[in-house]
Amino acid sequence: MYGTVATSSALNGPYLPASEPTNSSTSDKKRTVAVLARCRSASESSSPGLPSTTAASTSSRRSCEDSDISKTYRSSSVRLARGAPALAFEMRVLMSRPARSAAMAAMASRTPSPASPYSPRRTPSMNPAIRPMVPGSSSRMPSSSISRCAMWCSEARVTSCSDTGAGPARPLIILKCRPHRGTAHLPYQISHGKPKAITYSPDEVFAMIQHDEIRFVDLQFTSLTGRYHHTTIHAETFTREQMADGLPKLDGSSIVGFTSIDDSDLILKPDPNTYARIPWYDDNRTARLICDVYWGEGRGRLGRDPRGIAQKAEQHLKSQGFDSNWGPEVEFFVFDEVHWDVLTPYKGQSYSIKSAEAPWNDEGRGYPMGLQEGYYPSTPSDTLTPFRNECVNVLTKDFGILCDNHHHEVATAGQCEIDIMYDKLTNAADSTQSYKFVIRNIAQKYGKIATMMPKPISMDSGSGMHTNVSLWKGKENTFYDADAEDELSQTGRYFCGGIIAHAKALSAISNPTTNSYHRLVPGYEAPVYIAWSASNRSAIVRVPKHFKGPGYARLKRLEFRAPDPSANPYLVFSAVLAAGLDGVKKKTDPGDQVKEDIFKMTKAERIKRGIGVLPANLGEALDELESDRKFLLPIFSDDVIDMLIAIERKEQREISIRPHPHEFYLYFDV
Repeated sequence: MYGTVATSSALNGPYLPASEPTNSSTSDKKRTVAVLARCRSASESSSPGLPSTTAASTSSRRSCEDSDISKTYRSSSVRLARGAPALAFEMRVLMSRPARSAAMAAMASRTPSPASPYSPRRTPSMNPAIRPMVPGSSSRMPSSSISRCAMWCSEARVTSCSDTGAGPARPLIILKCRPHRGTAHLPYQISHGKPKAITYSPDEVFAMIQHDEIRFVDLQFTSLTGRYHHTTIHAETFTREQMADGLPKLDGSSIVGFTSIDDSDLILKPDPNTYARIPWYDDNRTARLICDVYWGEGRGRLGRDPRGIAQKAEQHLKSQGFDSNWGPEVEFFVFDEVHWDVLTPYKGQSYSIKSAEAPWNDEGRGYPMGLQEGYYPSTPSDTLTPFRNECVNVLTKDFGILCDNHHHEVATAGQCEIDIMYDKLTNAADSTQSYKFVIRNIAQKYGKIATMMPKPISMDSGSGMHTNVSLWKGKENTFYDADAEDELSQTGRYFCGGIIAHAKALSAISNPTTNSYHRLVPGYEAPVYIAWSASNRSAIVRVPKHFKGPGYARLKRLEFRAPDPSANPYLVFSAVLAAGLDGVKKKTDPGDQVKEDIFKMTKAERIKRGIGVLPANLGEALDELESDRKFLLPIFSDDVIDMLIAIERKEQREISIRPHPHEFYLYFDV
């Protein structure tokens, strides 16, 4: 007997029980789809060509006699999906996976199967634009990829069914298959209007590499300083063994902060859950995988791998009985051109910025924005709406990073923000790094240049990375208390107290560049003073108050406003977690919240209220970290902290030994 498999492009899948509508929770539990194959008898298989497609294109019913099917679907009837794209291919009724795979491979290559005189071909009623599809997918796939369907099939059984009304009973194949999702997502996709977290096994990744016709695989990782790095391998050389054991592709001594030259052989181990196709590589299709970094010779994880530190932070959090959500708000600038001359500092240094939105733009063809007048302008003043639209589309569709809002920010000359959905700690850091990667590449496509530099424009607002956090136990947000002031629980207050207590030391990690401290000055919305408040943006920690009540308990969180996008998100989230948990452990009270505008207070008033001040420069921040590091040690090693301090001290010195151009204006005539 030979079966013909029809698949549907309908959202609800190939075939559904007539009496039961699509249920997202049901599909979540099973994560499978039923591919129903109506089989012909052996005598029918001798007829040339495929059978009629009427059954696949009309709402005919079949009565099934298998009690297992009835239990699975709670219905004894199945409905063929209306408008299914005809009968896509034939499949031999074979129960063993190797035999089934061989048969499908033969069909995929359009050569006759040894047991069948047929190869799939178009019938008169088939739409020429329709190609065979992977079961469970709403995306069409090349005919050459049909055989890959076999990789997804894990179970098959035969029952009998008959056409309603008349006709002999015919076998019905039920193949249990994992759904192929078409475009890959990290780590979410939208299902029925709601975000659904998904995971990929190594086998699924290799199936998608084949299905997406990937030629190259980009292996990405993050250095200790937060820079994104990559190496690229040919997809045909990528093996399951390499996915499991890693690839010996990294010289750690060439990555700042990783290893010394005398012990530098490192392994890149891909995380299959981070698979995503990079859409701007059209000619040579490329997918990316984020990697963990390991020592060679089975010596374990590299302690200076930022992603490993984030994963260690999550393990430590679970040992304390909590889970967490993290939501970074990453701001950035997009310029038309940037130039700098720093190679001969003894001769002189300079930089210049060109932007159609800037008040110094003299082309006379736009609507320039004044300094600190860039918040939410409409088009055409906001020239970057199409750019941000494309960034959101790529982040959501290709990388599975859900974005709920994008807009122009306060500064002139192209300051933007795209808000991404909150997530678990390591996932949120992965998303932040992917976010930066996408923004820079899409900007290049538009002939522009994007930067995460905290303060590129003098006398205007800088870019921050406000970090939202909440702790959870199961489905309960432990920061929410309906009876507390501002609905912030005692746990939330203690967590806030930990951030306040360690804010100065945190600055060396959350604001790790000399440029960071040009942003952290009064008058530009960036936090300077160590205090907390509800809905007061002059405080370093804020409790957002947009909504209240049990219906919005999930939104109760703390917003730590000091970090900026030059920071390494893996380290920032881990350090903030360490500070907060230290506060919870020690029951550190944050003190009274400050409801007044701290920027308008005198120094005497701030001292009276016990309001501290963040470090004025990177050197002060590093001094604070050296003297207050104990709270980090459950997550960070002394080795990592020492290396961070050494790297940042070196950068601080590079700035301190160079005169600033403005110093010529101030002091040349002394």
